[in-house]
Amino acid sequence: MKRTMLFLVLLVFLPIGCFPQQGDQNRWDLYKPRTLQSIIDAHQEAVKELESDPSGYRNRILLSSDSFQSTVTLVFLGKSRPLQGKRAELLEYWKKMLKRSDDLVSIFGTEMLFREGKKEYWIAVQRPLLDPLPKEVAVGKPFTAYIIWMGAIQDGNCWEWLFAMNEFDPPTESSTP
Repeated sequence: MKRTMLFLVLLVFLPIGCFPQQGDQNRWDLYKPRTLQSIIDAHQEAVKELESDPSGYRNRILLSSDSFQSTVTLVFLGKSRPLQGKRAELLEYWKKMLKRSDDLVSIFGTEMLFREGKKEYWIAVQRPLLDPLPKEVAVGKPFTAYIIWMGAIQDGNCWEWLFAMNEFDPPTESSTP
């Protein structure tokens, strides 16, 4: 007997104008200053709602039509890894929600480690940035990143928050960690 996997997905629909459209990643004026933690905090009620659902679904996923395009101050920690597991699964759900046909895993298939405040985050980095980022941003230096939020997925008792970097501004000479 074939097992079917059940999913519980909470979609937070906002006006269609909030959808990231083809080419919007180049409209940097759409990116607003905020923190990654503020995006996570803004979704805590939705996470609680998903966790309290008694149906026992195996996958809990949080997606939104608002990608929270943000400029974020991060510190580069110099490590990278392939996007895989639940985080890669979430990227596929995000792709389906947006009805995109491109291969997002090849575009966002590598994560790099960053720090915001005292917390570390693995962030999917757009392929064209993988080479220039470590050349232009020294380990331990703060810089401005142009980030979108793709969603969150429950992995055991923890939630994985998937952010992606579309661009960055290298640090200025006066930047300090």
